Amino acid sequence: MSSISLEAAISSTPQPRIISMADRQSHQEDLICSFIAENSLPLSLAPKLVTLAQELSGDHKALDGLKLQRTSATCKLKEGVSEVFRKRLVRVMKQFPFSINIDESTLKSNKKRVLNVLVCYFSKEEGKSVTHLYASLEMTVVNTDTVYSAVMDKFKADEIPLTNISFCTI
Repeated sequence: MSSISLEAAISSTPQPRIISMADRQSHQEDLICSFIAENSLPLSLAPKLVTLAQELSGDHKALDGLKLQRTSATCKLKEGVSEVFRKRLVRVMKQFPFSINIDESTLKSNKKRVLNVLVCYFSKEEGKSVTHLYASLEMTVVNTDTVYSAVMDKFKADEIPLTNISFCTI
């Protein structure tokens, strides 16, 4: 009788359910799609989020302890990542032709005037023309002379040859 109760105890113990790889991947796809929908992100980010997740999963210990608050993210973007991108862009501008698009806007919050300088060039890596923000310059007076001076001063500070400018729109 004791062997029957032992068999009953063993058979009543829940066994781990084996989940197929296809179901596991489908669940992960659902998580990514939910994240995109909840944060109103473009669907074009889906493949990039998958690549990011795959890269992050390579270091489980670091990922388990990872915490990134909004203020830390802002600081990293302003002080670190954006500076790296800017240096890469300046390197490209020194070597290859590019066009610039200058746009002036007024911030509603504090009425400051900002001059945005966008740079467009053909990226061999991406195989297409790309546009990046080169600089955002705060201006007190916006006219032809001040815009020209501000942009030229920025180019001079970054040692960008003016001969690489192929087109300019204001």
